[in-house]
Amino acid sequence: GGLLDRRTPPDTGIRNAERDSDGAAMRVAPWGILCAGDVAEACRLAAEDAAISHYGDGIHAARAVAAAVSTAMTVAPWEAVRDAAVDALPADSWTRRWAVRALDIARAEDDPDAVDAHLLDELTLPHYPWADLAPEALALALGILQSRRADPVSCILAGVNIGRDSDTIAAMAGAVAGAMRGTAALPAAWTERVDRVHGRCITATAGTRLSTLATRLVRAA
Repeated sequence: GGLLDRRTPPDTGIRNAERDSDGAAMRVAPWGILCAGDVAEACRLAAEDAAISHYGDGIHAARAVAAAVSTAMTVAPWEAVRDAAVDALPADSWTRRWAVRALDIARAEDDPDAVDAHLLDELTLPHYPWADLAPEALALALGILQSRRADPVSCILAGVNIGRDSDTIAAMAGAVAGAMRGTAALPAAWTERVDRVHGRCITATAGTRLSTLATRLVRAA
């Protein structure tokens, strides 16, 4: 093999066209579950995970989600969860500036739909050819969580309907809200529908039960 075959993190993340994307932030919720209450360790593991494919703001957003989930697993109030996410972000970073602005927008409006419109108007880059930028997606997710007081159903529905990288926004908002409220706050029809992995894209995962994985993570924590 050539040079590409010999690359290892963090080089694989630095030399990556998707390094500022939201892919890492979407996948790190399990670290928050595993490290329930240990925000520093959740952030460390999330950063290690993200460095495989991300750099800079891509890693910052991953740390924020892991911190929020870790805090949420301790049955903390939304304010503590929100602050943990922001505190995990470097002070002088694009991701933190937009996260703080999104929360300010959400606190200033009473109507969640008006919040969504304001978030889209101020904190998205419609001229950019891809909608998967980490600072943008995290900001929208935090704004949704703030405006809906982390209600899982409302946050997930808002995430998938707000536009932009809607699967990731719903995944992040749903992970944080779900960690706060538990599966009992979700419709049984939803959880039953997605519990069994079909393995159509990654065949090795066929038959996996997400509920089993979640239980194992909680027990390990």
